[in-house]
Amino acid sequence: MLDSHILNMRFSTAMYADADRIEAWREYFGRAICELDIEPLAGRDFQSNAVLRMLPGLGMASGTCSGAHYWRPRRLLRNDDLLFVVNHTGTDHADMLGRQTIVGPGEAVLLTAGEIGGVTNKSGTRFTTFRVQRALLAPALNNVEMAMVHPIPADNEALQLLLNYISVLEDTVALADPDV
Repeated sequence: MLDSHILNMRFSTAMYADADRIEAWREYFGRAICELDIEPLAGRDFQSNAVLRMLPGLGMASGTCSGAHYWRPRRLLRNDDLLFVVNHTGTDHADMLGRQTIVGPGEAVLLTAGEIGGVTNKSGTRFTTFRVQRALLAPALNNVEMAMVHPIPADNEALQLLLNYISVLEDTVALADPDV
C-alpha cells in the first residue's frame, strides 16, 4: 500500500455519473488508502470529496462524505497497518475486535487493517484518515491493541496537536516541493 513516492490527488464523486460514483470512491479511497469495501447507505445519493495523499510510510485522506458503511472483510486482510480516523463532524460507529463504539464530532478512533471490521457513517461527515505501517510506530507503541476501537475525546491534547499537524499536510503548495 505505502511506497516511496509522493502522491497528492483531489477526488470528487461529482466528476462521475451517479451510477459510477460509489465504484470510483471504492477505487480511490477504499483500495488506495484503506483497502476496504464501501457500501452507501440505502436511500441516499452517494457523494464524496477528498484529498488523497501518499507519502513514504504514510497514507492520508481528508474530505467529506455522505453516509456509508466502510468494512474490511477477511479477503482484504493483507497487513497490520494502523488506521487512525478523525471524525471532524457527524457520527461514526466503529466495529472491530469484538468491540463497538461511537465516535462523535471532534473525536478519533484507532483501528487496524489486520482485522475484520470497519466504520459506518450514518450521515454526512467530514473526516481525516491516516494509514501508517505498524512497524514504523512499533518502538513507540505500548499495548496498541488495547487502545483500538475506543474513542479518543475531542479535548485530548495529543489529538489537538495532531490536528494542527494536519494543517501542514494540507498545504498542497509546500508538499509540491519534494525537498519539503
